[in-house]
Amino acid sequence: MVSHAHIPSGDKPGTSMRHSGAAANDVIIGRFNRGEVGVNDVLRVTTACIKKLGADHVGARACLEALQRCRHPRTGQTVFPDTINYSAAIWSCEKAARSDEALALFAQLEQIGPAYGVFPNTITYNAVISACEKVARADDALALFAHLQQHGPARGVFPDTITYGAAISACGKAARVDDALALFTHLEQHGPARGVFHNTITYNAAISACGKAGRVSDALGLFAHIEQHGPARGVFPDTITYNAAISACEKAARADDALALFAHLEQHGRARCVLPDTITYNAAISACEKAARADDALALFAHLQRHGVAQGIFPNTITYSAAISACEKAARADDALALFAHLQQYGPARGVFPNTITYSAAISACEKANRPDDALQLFAHLCQYGVIIGVFPNAITYNAAISACERANRTEEMVRLLNDGITAGIFQPSLGFSKGQNKLDLHENAVLTAATNKSSRPAGVHPALARAIFHYLLKQGVIGETTCFVVGQHGQASLLTAIGACMRQQGWIPVHPRDSQGRRNRGVLAVASASMHTDGTRAGASNFP
Repeated sequence: MVSHAHIPSGDKPGTSMRHSGAAANDVIIGRFNRGEVGVNDVLRVTTACIKKLGADHVGARACLEALQRCRHPRTGQTVFPDTINYSAAIWSCEKAARSDEALALFAQLEQIGPAYGVFPNTITYNAVISACEKVARADDALALFAHLQQHGPARGVFPDTITYGAAISACGKAARVDDALALFTHLEQHGPARGVFHNTITYNAAISACGKAGRVSDALGLFAHIEQHGPARGVFPDTITYNAAISACEKAARADDALALFAHLEQHGRARCVLPDTITYNAAISACEKAARADDALALFAHLQRHGVAQGIFPNTITYSAAISACEKAARADDALALFAHLQQYGPARGVFPNTITYSAAISACEKANRPDDALQLFAHLCQYGVIIGVFPNAITYNAAISACERANRTEEMVRLLNDGITAGIFQPSLGFSKGQNKLDLHENAVLTAATNKSSRPAGVHPALARAIFHYLLKQGVIGETTCFVVGQHGQASLLTAIGACMRQQGWIPVHPRDSQGRRNRGVLAVASASMHTDGTRAGASNFP
């Protein structure tokens, strides 16, 4: 398009472009300024240079800005970027996941382009929506889709399958499943009239959106939809489709559905060269783990070992962690330790190492099987070697190790673990005790330095940790009969029961004290005394079951 307009940029004209190796753009501009080539030549070479730059979005914008230096010596013609130039530059921003720059270029095109007959086309919209999708900017993606719907038809511009796929994926990444499904339905209703149909990518994006939102029934419904309607259009589920559907089942602990999908892939996928990958195995094993199906989890791990290796598929840290966690839930310490040993033996050669989750699951498996020696050996291994690979124990690891010591009545080691946890910054130095209030708060946000739940309704600590803290502080003389114990104002019965039992072991009668309005505070325990009648019972009687 012949004309001239300023193209805003925060970069010095041409600097990034030359630095990025797109000197050809400078050459063609020089030739234009000498009258050797025409406008179309400049636009064509500029587009080629931008595409060559790939994710160098700064260089791409510099290529556009460089067109300001175009001026034909005889005609005085200047050059304004065309739609192809803009689309290529926006795709460059998309490749770099720079959505702000992509949106700025789109806004620039919308603002300046019409004066020169330059408008966004479907490719332009696809580029800018995809840039938003990469960073989960669903609002912007939906606004752009609406803009296309509103302004595109008058110029013969309509969404294609790529547009829908990018917009649906943006909604999925932002956990906007209803918007994702609305776009899916919109394509179903309005696309066919323009020859636009679902492809594997749109199905994958929609199924993934449902899975992330915990809508497993919708995810399975979409999988059934592609099975029923896809083949007529040459659309079949690929590995990503299966992974998304199995992951949806995993989040809902629907092991039967996950295993059925895995079997379906094994039965029907291979004929289309669709094979399970590590993600498939991880999702299926995790589904079994969440449903406490250790045998199925181990069978899948064995299947991976037997069939996956030939296809270049190997277990990673997630695979091992999920399989060990499945064994942990079934208290199968031998299997858990065998998997851990397998990881230690074969993982490092492939860059696979245990992480905190792996160690925690293995330690917990030993704890549940009443094998404190194995649990503490694993904990010591983590403390000794974990630092080399940047892996450290967390609160869950300490809980499992402390619980193992408690089962074996190894008090001294429990005390050491508590002190180590304080030193490591896992536990608050106070362990939840407030001297000023003479109150022991056993919620995570009071005991842990990095509580897993920062909400106004915090969870209580693990009962084993609560008991360890009780006895630790009691032995130090920090708590006593006048101490109040905050044990879960939100109905955490396990913590309430644990501390109530600790109090009874001391010969104390646990009661729920009443507040200023005479209501029982069921989240707090105190010791009944001869003078305590605030609960309406006789002195010394417990109102705690």
